[in-house]
Amino acid sequence: MKKPLPARIPTEDKAGKARPFSKRDLLAAGICISVLGLWIVLLTYKFYFFGYYDWDFAMYAQTLHNVANGSLESSVMGISFLANHAEYIVFLLAPLYKLFPHPMLPVYMKVLSLAAGGFIFYRIARKEIGETAALVLLCIYFIYPANIFGMVYEFHYETLNIAFLFLLFWAMKEEKYKIYCLSAFILFLIKENMDLIVIFSGVYSLIMRKTDRLKWGVVPIAAGAAVFFFSVCFFIPSMRTGMELPYQQIELFRSLGDTPKALVANLLFNPVKVMEVLWTPANIRYLKELFHPLLFTSMFSPHILLIVFPTFMQHLLAYVWTTKSIYYHYAITLAPFIFLASVNTLGLLKSRFSKSTFSIILLCIFAVSVTLSLKYSKMYARRFAAENVQKATVNWDLIRQIPSDSGIVTTLRFLAPLISHQHLYPFKNISEGYQGISGRPTSFSFLSNVDYVLMDFEDGWLTDDINEPANQQRVTDFFLHQTPWEVVSAVNEVILFRKTTGGEGIPAVTKLPERPSAVPRGPQVSVDASVVLCSVQKGKSVPSRFRLLPITMIWKSENPVSQKYQISIYIKNNIDGKLTELMQHQIGYAIYPTDMWRKEEFIMENIWVHLPNNLPPGQYSVSLLFRDSKSAPVKRIKVVNRLDKTSDLEENELLKISELTIP
Repeated sequence: MKKPLPARIPTEDKAGKARPFSKRDLLAAGICISVLGLWIVLLTYKFYFFGYYDWDFAMYAQTLHNVANGSLESSVMGISFLANHAEYIVFLLAPLYKLFPHPMLPVYMKVLSLAAGGFIFYRIARKEIGETAALVLLCIYFIYPANIFGMVYEFHYETLNIAFLFLLFWAMKEEKYKIYCLSAFILFLIKENMDLIVIFSGVYSLIMRKTDRLKWGVVPIAAGAAVFFFSVCFFIPSMRTGMELPYQQIELFRSLGDTPKALVANLLFNPVKVMEVLWTPANIRYLKELFHPLLFTSMFSPHILLIVFPTFMQHLLAYVWTTKSIYYHYAITLAPFIFLASVNTLGLLKSRFSKSTFSIILLCIFAVSVTLSLKYSKMYARRFAAENVQKATVNWDLIRQIPSDSGIVTTLRFLAPLISHQHLYPFKNISEGYQGISGRPTSFSFLSNVDYVLMDFEDGWLTDDINEPANQQRVTDFFLHQTPWEVVSAVNEVILFRKTTGGEGIPAVTKLPERPSAVPRGPQVSVDASVVLCSVQKGKSVPSRFRLLPITMIWKSENPVSQKYQISIYIKNNIDGKLTELMQHQIGYAIYPTDMWRKEEFIMENIWVHLPNNLPPGQYSVSLLFRDSKSAPVKRIKVVNRLDKTSDLEENELLKISELTIP
């Protein structure tokens, strides 16, 4: 009969001294360091190639920059960061930011927390299931989809908790009370919902321990409750004085009540209502995404999952769908305890089954985890969303043209590189009409602090925003009616504007008098008998280190339309016939698109088309292809030449507008 394997692997020698690191321990450390390096490289690439396309990262990076320089306000948020969450950890990181003043510092700290947490997890797991199995679980932990999404998605201070959650549990298991208190203290600083985890770690100790329940159970519960109620009931509301929602986070649980009292009452005394909110397809899918990679083994150790019970409830009870999705940062708080619970279950299985059976179980978990992680590979790539080298080079060139003391409004991709600007505002403030996340309506009075506007008119958020007529009207008012903006530099759809008072600058789009005195004579191109291209001519140049083709177009609106028409601009080598698409452009940009035009109105717009450096010298033809709102070619195109002869363009037929010589 085989001798049963021990449930725990000894970590001390016969003399009672700590066993030195084994080769597998060193391998685990090497894996963690490699993961640290890999993520630093990938996320640095993402930053420098403008892959951070939302505003979360910029909000928290600017918060850190401002606190390090003596301010609690965040112009990106539109409020003090402490009016959003009790993220006191910023004050701890501020001195480090002084030494390393770079927007990526908090992201690097997030990656460090993941890697350090992974090694602590390995040290916990090896005592339960052995070094080899712990190594396998460590690898699974690093490819766990929720962790990958948590790393690649923007930044939130909550993601700094990983190492300290593992350390908290390790200290409980090893009865290292000072380390436990230190971990709990740092978790208190990270965010107010971490207080609840510390409270439930105390509940766990009251249930599982037979001794020292006061120290390990009552004290954490009392301390966590005191910090939580101070932050949520007093401190954060005091920072939100004068705002519409003093208890902003209560809004997330409005299906259970719109006040703290109503919320607590429903949670305690209305189980039917709570179950209605919990038992939804979205919640079931979320739980499956969390537990499936480990073959649901975590669910057989519910006492460990108890520690993050409040976080599960926070995610499942919120009406916001993002909190019950692994595609953001939320699930990264649950991951440590899901893995710790799995280790506990596997430890029990190892003590009851043969080595070969346990190995098969472990192999199945590994295979399922790899398969599920690969299933999300396209989503991972989409989260990077990095620009190509050409556009990234253009973006950095325009950013460097902005004086460091200037106020600026910009689309979201540019926010993070510009956090050192005191007056930095997301363009969403303009398009959506609210100041950051404050909920307060945007007042154009803040423009007194703004000197520049940096726009990527291909920005996905902007494109979505202007589909709403009210948002589009705000964008149009901002550019054409509020303040005059001249083009400083431009390449394709990326334009740097500067506030002008003289009226002599070059506009991107402008409305001409109803009867312009002189529209250059040329072919008239009618699009769907509604929009007419009256003139195409060489435009005015702007300073740039790139080779540009400036084009000025004059349009006429014959009839109102509901389409935001687009054009594609092509260049054709007259020798070999090679056709190259240079850019796609929405007529009028997002400033004044065709569905905003009024009948008999004339509009002039300027475009600066980037000519690739690899174009060989020679003669080229420049042509247009007209497209509708869905980028499909327009079918009804009529061309009236100088002799007033009319011809129809076939679908997908290009309209030649000029000749170009490249020396």
